[in-house]
Amino acid sequence: FDGNEGTFWSTNAAQAGNEWIRIEFDRVVDVAAVRLFFNATNPGRNPVQPGAPRPAARQGIFKQAFRPRGLVIETMSGDTPETSTPFNPLAALMQALLRNPVQPTMEFWLAPNQSRSIIIRQTGHSPTDPWSVSELTIWERK
Repeated sequence: FDGNEGTFWSTNAAQAGNEWIRIEFDRVVDVAAVRLFFNATNPGRNPVQPGAPRPAARQGIFKQAFRPRGLVIETMSGDTPETSTPFNPLAALMQALLRNPVQPTMEFWLAPNQSRSIIIRQTGHSPTDPWSVSELTIWERK
């Protein structure tokens, strides 16, 4: 979003399965991949308000709140989806950890498309964890 790994966007609520981010382009783009980065030192936990109890400590990277529980990426040529591709975020996280265990960046590769926008939908559920993104990169196929 802003090139600053210390900041993040968050739903600020537990994942309900209906969260989304829409990115609109100024021209038609063949989106090759979407890359989502989650800062492991700030895994997307909502900031604790003064006087509020702190959440219990979590052990292990798989228990962190930084990943979506379900993910679909839609490519849009107008108001309706051109393609709708489901992904397994846990598998993407495992691949990201193998590539770089310090900065796990999830990559989602798409079939050729002609998009005016994309919608990244978080489709899973978590009783406590928000969906958070530290950085988002979109790769264009040339």
